[in-house]
Amino acid sequence: AILAPSGHNSQPWEFSVEGNTISLWVNKDRALAQSDPERRQLLIAMGCALENLLIAADYYGFESEVRYFPIENHDLVARVALEATGKTSGNRKHLIFQIPKRRTNRGKYLSTPPPQDFLEEIKRLDSELEVAVVSGEPAKTAIADLAVAAQIEAMESDSFREELSHYIRSNFTRRHTGMPGFTLGIPAPVSLIAHHLIKHVNLSKKTKDKDEDLLKRHTPAFMILAVPQDTEVYRIRAGRLFERIWLMATQRGLSCSPLAAPVQTSDYYLHLKKILHINQRPEVFFRVGRHKELSHNSPRFPVNEVLLSH
Repeated sequence: AILAPSGHNSQPWEFSVEGNTISLWVNKDRALAQSDPERRQLLIAMGCALENLLIAADYYGFESEVRYFPIENHDLVARVALEATGKTSGNRKHLIFQIPKRRTNRGKYLSTPPPQDFLEEIKRLDSELEVAVVSGEPAKTAIADLAVAAQIEAMESDSFREELSHYIRSNFTRRHTGMPGFTLGIPAPVSLIAHHLIKHVNLSKKTKDKDEDLLKRHTPAFMILAVPQDTEVYRIRAGRLFERIWLMATQRGLSCSPLAAPVQTSDYYLHLKKILHINQRPEVFFRVGRHKELSHNSPRFPVNEVLLSH
């Protein structure tokens, strides 16, 4: 579960274990108050962690029952009751083996589109949530332009950049949270001052042409997960679906890279709905394709530091 993705790699989760029950809690100190005030990205991340947990439970022979927000305290996101079946999977193609391989790859992708059978399979995963795939023109260019504009607007906020700067690390960091420069394609010397630059300058304005090139020429497909209602439970469910798709993509040698700005900033999600011709609310936005270069893992807290004691 701790290998799940999260905004700025903040890892906003904690876990408690009592008997056969595992509870997932929000660590408010690692919530992103400026960039995610409505807790959308936080709950998507919690959903990703929950999905990893359930996949692992299945492999090790546990049946799971999930209850979302079982008490009034909304920092207790989910409670999972496990029942041992006495039989582990043993299937070497089980998704559990993709969890340590999954990583965010923000680099250039090959032009090869995702396989059609993969696209058909992921669209059947959840009958309520909509999976939109955009790989053709002119929609792909329109979405790329929207994504770049949304990122520039997000980075205009001083408080957003201030918060983000606290999660930008040098390539030599030993911190458990945050994004080392190498995960962003930043060379080692520049990574030493990257957090200062991001704090004071809207770098997205300066990298606009490069970002447009990445999204238009080196991204074969965008995927958007949309929900019937923008509620806390649907955000968690969107996170669960996102993580399962990402693991299935990893199994097929595909990379993914989420971009929060198009669904998080201002009313860009409304423009996204129009381009996609959908009625549901876009909740997760990400690139998908076959990578040119393999990216490195980002750091993680060890389990003992996110496990609550009674």
